[in-house]
Formats: sequence, C-alpha cells, structure tokens
Amino acid sequence: MNILISTNLTLQDKVMRKFLFFLMCLSLSVTASAQLQKVAFKSATATSSQSGEDANKAIDGNYGTIWHSSYSSTSFPVTITLTLNEKTHVDIIRYVPRQSGTNGNWNEVEVEYSENTIINKWTSLGTYFLNGSGSSYDFNMPEGDLSIAKVRFKIKSGSGNFASAAEIEAYTIDNTKQEAFKPYFQDELFTVLKPEVTSSEGIEDADVKALVDNLLADKEGYSKFRVGEYEAYRTVWSLQSELKTKAPYNQWENPTGIYLKQGESCWVAVSGIKDDKVGVKIRNWVKDEKGCSFSLRNGLNQITATSEGNVFVDYYTDNFENAPNVNVHFINAPVRGYWDQETMTNADWVAMLKPLKSDSSIIIVRSEHAQLAYPVCAWKQHCPTNVDSLMTLYQQVQWAERDILGLKKYGREAKNRQLYFASTYGFMAATGVGAYCNVGSLGAIMTPDSKKFDFWGVGHEWGHNNQIEPGFHWSGCGETTNNIYASWAQIHFTGTPSKLRLEDENSGIDEYSNMRGGRMQTYFEEALRKGVQWQLQDGPDYHGATPDTKTVAGYDYDGNPTGQVTTTSRNYDHFVKLVPFWQLNLWGTLAGKCPDIIPMVIEGIRTTENYGSTYNTNGKQQVNWMKLACDSAKLDLLPFFEKAGMLKPINAYIEDYGAGWNKINEAMINTLKTHVASKRYPAFTEEINYINAHNMHIYRDNLKLQVPTTLGAGCTYSNGMVKVMHSQVKNAVAFETYNSKGSLIRITMYGLGADDAHSYTYVLYPASSEESDAADYIMAVGYDGTREKIYQKTNLKKGLATNKFYTISSVGKGNALSCGASTSINQSGVITWDLARTSAASINLIWYLEKRDGKTYLYNPQSDSYFTGTNNTKTTSLCDKASAPSWEISCVNENNNTYIFNMSGTGQYINSYDATGTGLWSGGSSDANNIWTVEEIKTIDFTVPSSGYYLGCCPFAIELPEGLEAYVVGETTKATYEGEEFTYAVMDKVDGNVVPARMPVILKAAPGKYTVSLIAEDNTPLTTPNLLKGTTLKQTGLTKATVMSTISASNEAGTTRTMKVSLTATTVPANRAYLLNTDINEATQVYLQTRDILTGIQEIDGTQSDENGVYYELNGTRAKKLQSGHVYITSDGKRILVK
Repeated sequence: MNILISTNLTLQDKVMRKFLFFLMCLSLSVTASAQLQKVAFKSATATSSQSGEDANKAIDGNYGTIWHSSYSSTSFPVTITLTLNEKTHVDIIRYVPRQSGTNGNWNEVEVEYSENTIINKWTSLGTYFLNGSGSSYDFNMPEGDLSIAKVRFKIKSGSGNFASAAEIEAYTIDNTKQEAFKPYFQDELFTVLKPEVTSSEGIEDADVKALVDNLLADKEGYSKFRVGEYEAYRTVWSLQSELKTKAPYNQWENPTGIYLKQGESCWVAVSGIKDDKVGVKIRNWVKDEKGCSFSLRNGLNQITATSEGNVFVDYYTDNFENAPNVNVHFINAPVRGYWDQETMTNADWVAMLKPLKSDSSIIIVRSEHAQLAYPVCAWKQHCPTNVDSLMTLYQQVQWAERDILGLKKYGREAKNRQLYFASTYGFMAATGVGAYCNVGSLGAIMTPDSKKFDFWGVGHEWGHNNQIEPGFHWSGCGETTNNIYASWAQIHFTGTPSKLRLEDENSGIDEYSNMRGGRMQTYFEEALRKGVQWQLQDGPDYHGATPDTKTVAGYDYDGNPTGQVTTTSRNYDHFVKLVPFWQLNLWGTLAGKCPDIIPMVIEGIRTTENYGSTYNTNGKQQVNWMKLACDSAKLDLLPFFEKAGMLKPINAYIEDYGAGWNKINEAMINTLKTHVASKRYPAFTEEINYINAHNMHIYRDNLKLQVPTTLGAGCTYSNGMVKVMHSQVKNAVAFETYNSKGSLIRITMYGLGADDAHSYTYVLYPASSEESDAADYIMAVGYDGTREKIYQKTNLKKGLATNKFYTISSVGKGNALSCGASTSINQSGVITWDLARTSAASINLIWYLEKRDGKTYLYNPQSDSYFTGTNNTKTTSLCDKASAPSWEISCVNENNNTYIFNMSGTGQYINSYDATGTGLWSGGSSDANNIWTVEEIKTIDFTVPSSGYYLGCCPFAIELPEGLEAYVVGETTKATYEGEEFTYAVMDKVDGNVVPARMPVILKAAPGKYTVSLIAEDNTPLTTPNLLKGTTLKQTGLTKATVMSTISASNEAGTTRTMKVSLTATTVPANRAYLLNTDINEATQVYLQTRDILTGIQEIDGTQSDENGVYYELNGTRAKKLQSGHVYITSDGKRILVK
C-alpha cells in the first residue's frame, strides 16, 4: 500500500483539487462492496401461526410472504424461534415488517439467543419497544467472538393484537472496508487525514480514494452535513405517556442533511455509542411514507436505502439527559442540507435552496419545537427567501400548544419537536406521527406573512396530536378539544385579530344565518337561552341533520355493559362545542381572572392516579373536568357550566371519529355540587358566559356599563334587528331581547354582524304576530351582571297576521309570486304546475297565511296547495297539506311592508332568482332577492258581462254586495212549446250573501263592475243539489262537445238567456263553473230560468192584458209592448209567457 508524503502544492494543484471535490459532490452515488454478509437460518417455529403463513415464511428470503399469528386465537406473548444452519458468529439480527398492512407489526418484544442447539439455555439481549413501526429494525448482538445457534423473539404486543414478520435475517460484519480506511486517517470517524497523506494517488479502494480527495480539496465544505454530532432525545412513547397526549411527538429528530435515493449505499463511521441504541432512518413523506431504518454500531457501518429520502440519526432513550452525544460521518454521501433556526440565517437558506432542482425531494426545516418536511418545489414556490419568519410562525403555534398543555408551568417542557410533513393525499390531517398537508395546499401554511398564515389549520392538526387522552378527548369532541390549541394560537399571533374563527366567521343559522360571528351566536341561543345540553346544541355544521337509527353496545352510567341497544345518533357542530372552553381561556387567562385555568385542569388529569379506570366513561370524565376547573380556580364555576349546558343530565350516543355515549345523570351532578359546596368556594359574580375575544377587555379592565339617558339613542331598527352603536352604548358585553310580557326571547353576542372595528352589534329583534314571539325591548348587559334598557319600540309592525290573504311581490325583481296562470288540472286529477311570478293581476297571485298547530303555512287557494322548495336551488313547487313546510316570516322594514320568508329550520329563504323564477337561498335580509313586499287583500273586483250572468268558481269564500245574486243549478227540466221541446236549467238562489269557497255558481246581476269581499274562514255548508261543476285551475282533457260554459242572449223558449254548448273547446278556464252534457240529457243548448218562474208561468196570447193593463219585464222595468216568447210579470206578481 502506497502512502504519499506531502509536497508543496502549486496554485494549479489547489484549484484542480477543489474542482475534483465539486465533481465528487455532484456524483452523489457511492460504489461499495457489501459489508454485511448474510447468515442462513435452517428452520423457524412459532407458538402461533395462521395456516399458509407459518414461521418458515419469515426465513424464505421473500419479502412478499409473511409469517402471521393465528387470525382467531392469538394470545400474547407469541414466540418465534429461529435456528441457524450451524453455530456461528452473528453481529446483527434484522426484523423486516410486512410490506403491506400493519397487522402484527411488533410493539414490545424481548430478544434472546442461545449458544447451543440442544440445551435450551437462553440469554436475554434486551426488551425493545418498536411501537408497531413499519420500518426494519436491527438488533445488535454483543461485540466479541460470540457464536450463537438460535435466536428467539418473545413478542408481547403487536398491531391489531397479532404478530407477523416478512423476514428475519442474520448478518455478520465484514471489517475489510474499515481496515481499508485506517492507514490514511488519524481518527475513528475518518475525518482527519494523517499528516503524510497529501494525495490519493495510489489508493486502490474507490471509497477511500474519494474521501481523501474530498478532504484535501475542501475539508470544511465537505464536512458540512456529512460530519456531525448528534444528541439523544427522550423516547416519544415515554414523553407521550407523561404528557397524556393522543399521539407521540416527532420520531425524526437529528436531521443530517444527507439524502439517499432508493438503492444508494453509504458508508457510515460512528463513535460515541454507549448503552443506548443508535440508528439511521430514511424517509420522504411525499415519495414513500414507509421509509426504512438501520441500526448503527461504533466503527464502520454500511446502509443501503430501500426507499428514497432524507437521512436522520435515530437516537431516542429515556436516559437522554445523561446519554452522550454520538459522532457520525456519512462518508462521501450526497448532501441536500437542512435548515435550523438556531444556527442558520435566511442567507444560508437562499444559498442552500438555489442550486436544488424544483422536485418532490424533501428539505427539513426546524425551529426550537417545530420540524417541517416539505418538498423543494414547495419551498421554491412559497418560501424561497424568508424561512426565518416562517419558522417563527410555526414556533408561535408551538408556544400556544405547549402553553395550553402547561409544559413550562409544570416543568414538563421537552426538546422533542412536533412534525408537519407534506403528502400527496387528503387536505390537512393529524396522524400518529404528526400532521400533514397536501402538497397542493401548502401555500397557506408556508407563507411567512402572519396576516396570511393559517394559524388555525396548523394549530388544529397539531392540536389533534396534543389532545389529552384519556380525560379531554371525549366522544363527540374529536374536532373540538383540539381547537382549544388552534384558537389560542390564532388570537395571540395572527396578523388579523379581527378575523377570529368563532367571533368573525360569516356563519350562523335561522335569522342570523351568514352573519359575522353567527357560529358563536348559535351557542348564545342554543345553550344560554334555550338551555340545550352541551354536545346536542345545533349549529351551522350539521344544521338540522336527521339522526340515524342504529344498534350499538349499551352501557350504564358507571360504564358497565348492558347489551345491544337501539338508539339515534348524529353529528353536531364542533365549533359550537368549543365556545365554553374558549370563554374560560379568555376570562381566566387573557382577562386575568384565573390565569392558566385550562392548563391547571390538564395537569390535574395528568396527576390523577389510575385516571382511566377511575373515570372510565365520557360522562365521568366530563364531570371530573368541571370539578378540576372549580378546584383549580378555587371558585364555584358550576353556574357557568350549567348555563353552557355541560352540567345537565344527558344520555346520548354522539357521532364522531369514534362515536360513543355521553351519559350524565342527576346523581353525578349532585355529587359534584356537594363537593364544590364542601370547599366553600366563592361564587363568581361576572357574566362569564357572555365573554368573547372582542369584549374581553371589558372584563379585564372592569369597565362599567354606560348607556345613553335617552332611550333608543344609538339604536336603529332594520330587518328584524337593532343596530346598537358601541360608542353610545358603552361596555355592554351582550344584549338580551324581551317580549312585552318580560320573557327573554333572544340573547345576542357582542359584535354580531359587526365591522372589523367591532363598532356596533346587530341585536336580534324579531317581529311576529304572536305576542310571545315579538320583541318589545332590549337590555344591555354589563360584565358584572348590570342590565339597562336601551331600546323599546312598541308600535313596531309585529309581522304578518295569519289567516288572511296577501299578495307577495319581489323587491329585487318587482313581480308577484303566483301559482301560475297556466297551472292546469286534467280529468284524471293530474295537476301540471307552473309556479312562477307574474305581473298580471289575477286570483293566482293571492296567498293565504294559514295558522295551524302553532305554525304558519303558505297556502295558495287557487291551486289548493302549499308552497315548498329545495334548498339552495332555483327550484320551488307546490305540495299537499301533509308535505307542507312551515315558514318563519320576519319584518324587514316596518315602513314599506317588506318581509323575508324563512323555511323553518333550514335557514333557506324564498328568493327571486330572476324575472320569472323563484327558489330557496340563504342570506336572510342581506340578500335583496330574499325580500318581498306583502300587501293584504280584502276584496277583489270582477265585471258582470252584458248577458247579466257570470259562471264562476272562486277558490275562497266571498261576500256578495247588494245587487249581486248567486244561483246553483238544482236540476234540469223539459217543457214543450208550440210542439217543440226545450231544456231548462232550474236555478236555485243561494241563501244569504256568502258563497262558500270552491262552490260553482251562476252570478246574476245587471252588467257592470262589482267588488266582493274575501272571507278567510268560512264554514257555510254547500247548497245541494248542484249540477254545476267548478274548477279553480284550467280544466284540460275534456272531450269536444261535452261541456257548456258560455252564456249568450236569446229570445227563445220563454227566457232571455241560454247556456250554449261549445262544440270545439276541450278546456275550461280557471275559476269557472260549467255544465256537462251528460248532466243535461245531452242537450245542445239549455235555457236558464229560476225555479219560481218555471213553476209559476201562465201562458197568454199577445192580445191579452192584465186587469190593470200593466206588464213588467223580468228586470222590473215596465214593458211597452209584449213580444212572443217572452216572460213578463203582471201587476199582481204573476208570471206569464206570451204565445
């Protein structure tokens, strides 16, 4: 072996060496002979195996097959014993988990070996906690000349309560490569050349030669990232157990800056390993989430990446405080780099990022407590320069998370970070190893601008990892208690504190739908006013959802199983559930009334012995949480929890990621009340339930309520709400609306519907025809419970009276709501709807507000149907009574009779999409197309034609004016005149002056215009018999020459009017009476006459006269000349027919 002695180097030599180093850095792959030599196993046996997946599958050399314990009868520990072909030296035993799925991946396992194939004498290598990892694991055998014959694994727990393995392999280490390095280096890491080594000339080993060249060319540049000192971290499982968090912290500490592609090998020199295991992990979360891992030992190691990714030194131990740092040299390895906020600058970042190709390879970036694993392409797009500001934002989120957890307060702070990585699936979510975001959505959490950074999203997902379990992750709260962390991060660090999730999101239901702060307002109504139990309170998410019926395992209030039970289940709004915890945080910590109240409760859970077994139900844990809150604050907070709905009996099965029971009974509540009473804690005197982020300063500074001396000053009514200016009504924390009887009918949160400055509140002030539902006055509420009246307007239009008729016209488009003039019905009763709006003035425009069962329905008399529609569509229709939805009608402006029509329980309003169509949409009165002008209709006009008769069928009862009479046709009769037979329709007069709804009649009067009154409620019995048919819709599908529906003048058959058959029509217009030929003996025409005339007519000839010589026309005028065929009245009242 040639050792070159140093000589003086020329400038050209130095330049050439640096150039060679540059080329070496570009040529990232390393060619190396194998250091590990495989040792074959002869046989394998297991105490439990599934048929077809026996123990020998773990030594068949095929990673695609597996050994798996019994599917039906696995009982731990499960033991698998492997026997070598012969007793031999072994340095490493490698466990390779199954390549797909996770069932059977090892958790806790004890490893033993035997030096004898016959005598079962076993020596323990140690107990290991692999925690179900899908990565390979190397068990290092004791150093020295030890030879073994068998190895045994006692698997004490595994994923899915099974045990499995793809392969179990044995290796010896070939030290030939290490011996090749030693002659040229002074140290065991091979980083310091011997003084006499000045060139690589003559070095035969390619790896040694490359390393020598690199160190000679630029030792400092070469060593950056390749040579490092790495510290021990606390095992994530131990930390998780102490903190009681749902998920462990970052399992990829100690980034190296090395990046290997699949199949690339690397020599790794290590020194400093003592008693604790050290290894290497490789992972790229975008390209291959499975990753791979290897154990390291002092000296030279070789790793070959089975998956592409960043390289990490895997050094976790519960002896982390005393464990020494280890030194690692990744010889000639390809460098990607990583960025650390503690030691690097933005300039370092730009220099690191600039030469990299914009691809999906990962760069690791970290702050004190946060670690990111995002691809180069995303870094270049979203954060190419100011990574320091970005990591400050992530560190701020970490501060919020750890502050809520109370880590610093209780001396539990850990240097372990939390991980956020990129993925190619989903959106954002938490996993068992950290949180992730889809590559395509990274922009919102990679911007260094605090005004744009998504504090909530990052805090929300990390919050999942930090949920306290058990104790503060109850069924139904999977997306609730994690948001305690998110809200804390958002309020402290967001650049736009006026855009908070609860107080400022446009949301809500009912009359405050889509209003700023509407989601938090839902809590004020559902919990504080209506008294609904917490977790069952309605909200914008899942609003009005129909519960599912399901059969589930039942439990009593102590958690004892009661067998299968059938119950209902649904999801509820997770953000509404968050409000009471948010209020405690605001009032306790930010307002300074009881700092760190939630961290104190969490610490109380941590320090309770046997917590899980003592509080073994969601209900018990919830009650205990309230107990810990009172004990921590040294206050009686039970009234707060009672108003919030948390301290109320509940027996509900609630949907969530893991659905479950929430069961609290009166006995549990009384036990808590007794405990708090025994402590003699003082009661709080402030309106904690009314606090939010924008009025918190009032509580903090103890600002007294101030109201104007003039009632109504600073208050303006509009659209069912009163706008209250905070500049005049000062230091109010909420507003209460009462009816005229003094009953509370609304509670409005501070800032509902406000501007960014929160300079006003829109106070709910509903109008209603029902006195109990109509607002009368508003009380402003101070933080200390003071209440002052600020508004009252007793003459406000209370809403629309029911059981009356109205027209409804669009403010936005101008035309009126109608059932449709062309809506028709055929002979089979099939209706063709034409629900539309029209400007024509007709009966189809008239609607009736029907009140029944305490609800209001929108009834269309002409179609005898009710208004309905489909949410968020341009689709409205008519339906029958049984299917009709009810409507909540609110006054928008009392001066111009404008209203909005909300389909009850939906937040959907009748909306005028365009000039012809209607639909349902959200938005309330904020959408002009939801607003309608409503006018009451008391009368209608119609004209009696020149014939003096009108065939009508009105959809509502009408009252006739003087001079207008109504008749029905009781029968037909035939009479012979001069040898010719005629058909008469016998007209019977309707008693009184009221015509019942939908009753076909002949209206008789002198020609002209008449006004009839509409009668809303009519019980007048129909006059019978009546041969007249009637329709309020256009009647279609009739056979020609079967219907008589026109009246014309006639001088025949002793009457002045006849009803003639229409020989071509197959339809009858809407609101018309008619006769069918089948009812009048197939007559081609019929003569109208009243019954009294037909039964009392005396025939005379034209030469006769009465005793007084005076005759009168039927209309009462004196006849000047008698005409043949006419009927006249004599002076004594007799009727005569002139021949």
